Amino acid sequence: MGEIEARDVLATQKKLYHKLLGKRAAITSCDARDLAAQSLLLLDDAQQCWQLVTDWLQARFDADRVDGGWGRPFDPVYTPAQAESFASRAPISSMRALRVENTDPGVRDLWLSDQPVVYVDIAQEPRFRSGLRHALIAAGTTTKLAVALKSGRRPFGLLCMDRVVSARPWEGRAYESFTNVVEEVLAPVLSAAEQLCDGTSHLVPQPQTGLTGTLQESPLSRLTTAERTVARLAASGKSYKEIARELDRAFSTIDHQLRSIRRKLAVRSHSQLVSLLASRENVRYLTHHSDSREYSR
Repeated sequence: MGEIEARDVLATQKKLYHKLLGKRAAITSCDARDLAAQSLLLLDDAQQCWQLVTDWLQARFDADRVDGGWGRPFDPVYTPAQAESFASRAPISSMRALRVENTDPGVRDLWLSDQPVVYVDIAQEPRFRSGLRHALIAAGTTTKLAVALKSGRRPFGLLCMDRVVSARPWEGRAYESFTNVVEEVLAPVLSAAEQLCDGTSHLVPQPQTGLTGTLQESPLSRLTTAERTVARLAASGKSYKEIARELDRAFSTIDHQLRSIRRKLAVRSHSQLVSLLASRENVRYLTHHSDSREYSR
């Protein structure tokens, strides 16, 4: 991370510390204050920040599965489980392979809602189209509590807690506590992490055509071999730091390459990049057209 970016992280941490943990802070529970303190230390690593959040929520609310990630309502597809945590009491399916169409009425309502939305009985949920409803049932979901994370009025991600083993409803104190944690801690912290790691505070829709086309015509051919290796690791959900560690490169090198990749593919945010790269066609292309040995030369 360069000097200016380090200063940006420190300034953001100080600002949020005073807002969330200062004398006049309005966080309503000690547990949530602890979550805020821990997450502020991870603002420069959005993936790790997200993972901390899902782990904390799973333990705090005894959920069977918690998942979340960046997204926007005007993107064609939302990719769940960019971070994901599970209860250990039984085998539970991952949501990572699911691609959610934002035009689905139930998903559209979620993006528009200013409060968490409870889907009481997924098998009978009329707001979801049959395709999404069946996919959720196949993943074992019985009931769901979900929220659109917003910075002011700008949605920037989704967060979901599921029951799989049990069908206990999300209501009463659990719903109220979740709502408070989202408003007081998660929305401001994850919004700050998004802006720091993406390098922009105002994301705009970009052309997405061709990224799921044939291998021969893929815009991924614009990338160097080294960039494709970085892109392949990013598509798998690895953070900047994890990519740098796996390839034995400096964080600043990986940051520069990911910026170059986003520029060549005409996307503005890391979350949008990961969403586009994670398609089956693009993963296949990157698997066959990247080589980590590029870094040993």
